[in-house]
Amino acid sequence: MTPSRLRNIPLIVAPLVVFLLLNYFFWFRKNTHDAEEEFIQPQNNTNVDPATSNSSGCPELPGIHDVLVVLKTGATEALEKVPVHFNTTLKCIPNFVLFSDFEEEIAGVQALDVLRSVDEDIKQTKAEFDLYNRLRDTGRAGLTAEDINDDPSTPSGKPDNRGWLLDKWKFLPMINETLNIRADAKWYVFIEADTYVVWPNLLAWLEKFDPSQPYYMGSGVQILDVVFGHGGSGLVLSQAAMHKVSDYRASRVKEYDDFTAGQWAGDCVLGKALKDAGVGLFFANPMLQGDTPWTFSHYGPKKMTIIGVPRW
Repeated sequence: MTPSRLRNIPLIVAPLVVFLLLNYFFWFRKNTHDAEEEFIQPQNNTNVDPATSNSSGCPELPGIHDVLVVLKTGATEALEKVPVHFNTTLKCIPNFVLFSDFEEEIAGVQALDVLRSVDEDIKQTKAEFDLYNRLRDTGRAGLTAEDINDDPSTPSGKPDNRGWLLDKWKFLPMINETLNIRADAKWYVFIEADTYVVWPNLLAWLEKFDPSQPYYMGSGVQILDVVFGHGGSGLVLSQAAMHKVSDYRASRVKEYDDFTAGQWAGDCVLGKALKDAGVGLFFANPMLQGDTPWTFSHYGPKKMTIIGVPRW
């Protein structure tokens, strides 16, 4: 091809590119609008019924009735971050439960106190429970501006955030509280207020595994000698794993309370209990991961994050 003809290529290609982009734009708008119209407002799903069928117009999600979704939050963030999930992440999910450090109704859904079973001596002696005790005594009126502080996350978490400091105590009690609500789900998906789930992908992936086997799936993180799944990236436990760690902890509650008191990350506490119970982490990257689009490794698995001892 001669140089003169090469110079004419942009004049031919540019209109074609614009045409294709406009077509994609209008197609995307139409399909997004149609998808939004399919969604419905969820009911209060803390009383789950695995046999309930979804005939409301939500997209078909094969296997979703075998899943119990657990959203863990706290009073300092719940009103701001949780309601959007009822119109997005959880909108077409038949079985979910909302756990918090304060029992209240949020956008028509009951938040349950996940810390109710923690030993009362711990609640009265550990500084992390100051926020919890004020909420119990005076409700939201007891919150201060310092409680709502949402400082940025650091390699050692959020050491100046009172809600975050309390959060580490939720992970192990959450296992038993979840089983008390539904003990026969095949899969338990644990998310937080900043977690997003692509349900068709997750369900198609879980279909490849046997929930009667002890699976603990997550995005790998390591603190000292404990390898665990990062809670904010989402965790998936099989029915077998849930019962195994619950049974193992039952006769060692004080041991794990003491361990929790000396730690700063609750997902690390849960990971240790699972490991002690014989359930190691199944590395689920990239299906479960906490990267932003600009840090996500598109060309292979990302190395596991290793965190040292915090300085504070």
